[in-house]
Amino acid sequence: MKKLLSLLFFLFSSILLSQIKGKVTDVNGNPLPFVNIYVENTYIGHNNK
Repeated sequence: MKKLLSLLFFLFSSILLSQIKGKVTDVNGNPLPFVNIYVENTYIGHNNK
């Protein structure tokens, strides 16, 4: 039981710490302010404010 809880905790914490980093730009390479990024067909997203 203790090993199962440790495994679940590890998996859950690794999901929370996962990040995608990058820059959203227009066709000229200029950064776009206040964009929203969402993973398609999910509720996962990030507001860049």
